[in-house]
Amino acid sequence: MKPSRYFLLLVLATNVCFGQASSPSQEKTVHPLPPLSDSTWRWVSATRAKEPLSVITITNVVSEDSVLTVTDRVNGRHGIDGFVDGYCGFGARLGRDYLGRGSLVTVSFAWDQRPKRTILSMYGTNAVAGEAWGRDITKALRERFGDESIEDKGKR
Repeated sequence: MKPSRYFLLLVLATNVCFGQASSPSQEKTVHPLPPLSDSTWRWVSATRAKEPLSVITITNVVSEDSVLTVTDRVNGRHGIDGFVDGYCGFGARLGRDYLGRGSLVTVSFAWDQRPKRTILSMYGTNAVAGEAWGRDITKALRERFGDESIEDKGKR
């Protein structure tokens, strides 16, 4: 018997309340989620409507895959390990939403704007987790793309 999507989301939310972020030695990989239920999409929309705990912007144009490689690794380490990609009508990826541990991380490829940029936002209710994620993702992005390419909005 396959577990329902609601059950899987409940397990993810429960892990937030009682779990702890993984140490690097326990690094998890991220995985695509099955199609999300209407209730999960409502949670994602409601969560996005709130002020993010952290916002980081990459100001140079780097490949989507290179950005997602970094965010996959950091998010997996923080237990935010399920994702859904968003595409436009002609197949271009617009972004990725990561869900897990009661948190939502969005990666938006705002390349149709000037200047082109990639925006990473972390939403949730756990300010300590948001601060730790912001510190880790900023460090990883700076190591990969350089200090001059990263703007940390410091919402933490």
